[in-house]
Amino acid sequence: MSSPAVGLLSGAALVATVAPALLHRQRGLLASPRLGLAAWFGAAGAVLTMLAVAGPVTLLDPRLESLSVQPEGLPAFLAGCVGLLHRPGMISLGSAILATGLAAYICAVLAAHAHRARRASHDHRDELADVGFVDSRTGTILVPYAHPVCYCLAGSPSRIVLSTGARDALGARELHAMLAHERAHLAGHHHALLILARGLATALPIVPLFRAMPKQVELLVERLADERAGTRCGRDTVARALLRMVNHAMPGTALGATGGDLTTRMTYLLHPAEAARPGRPALLLSPAIALALALGPTVVLTLACVLSWAP
Repeated sequence: MSSPAVGLLSGAALVATVAPALLHRQRGLLASPRLGLAAWFGAAGAVLTMLAVAGPVTLLDPRLESLSVQPEGLPAFLAGCVGLLHRPGMISLGSAILATGLAAYICAVLAAHAHRARRASHDHRDELADVGFVDSRTGTILVPYAHPVCYCLAGSPSRIVLSTGARDALGARELHAMLAHERAHLAGHHHALLILARGLATALPIVPLFRAMPKQVELLVERLADERAGTRCGRDTVARALLRMVNHAMPGTALGATGGDLTTRMTYLLHPAEAARPGRPALLLSPAIALALALGPTVVLTLACVLSWAP
């Protein structure tokens, strides 16, 4: 197997193992949830890219002399490119097939997971059509249910579901805050992010990074919706509404206001300065960490090539 391929696979294993612990320590990512999402998905993208590229790179000849541009011009250069592909040995061929097959398997699992989520959402919409009705005042699907519940369903059209218990328990400002929270989920396509995170965890639960992603992505999208709703309606109002809505279950395909670690969310809502203060150095490092993880494949491949082809 060529050194670039070894470097890529080693880099993927390193990021997949180290990134979760590293990202967990960056409290600044919770203070800036958009940056947190970029860091987690950047790390996942780095791992997937390195795995996908490792397959074809396995078949490359580590000798670059054939790629040097000769005086003959473009034909000789193209011939050199073709010369980079050598007759692979059993190890190289097997590694290439394994890496390519793994990438195809992940794509298939993600597609199947997304299909199941869409189907479950569609089935739940059918159930709601039998028991609920559109409330012209709030624009939500109002369901006769005594407990306070509010969640959103992605799709075409997207819907916010509100129980009569929530309508009666929340004041006007608190209800407005809850609806703003759910609209933030829909506007930010947070359902798609959760489906992707859960799909990766389903495809490769043995990978620490993918296994940790669903919980962290759920917390970050809730934090992002909290910030959007807090900007529009006031942080205290959002916090009061959350306390009234806590501890009530939602369908698995829905995004609701009480998802994620509610204690952490309340801390950042009510005391944002205190919550972020211990992590200020981390907040400064977070963009660099996110960028490094996102550029992981390029860095690892470049280093591997230099080490392999240096005279």
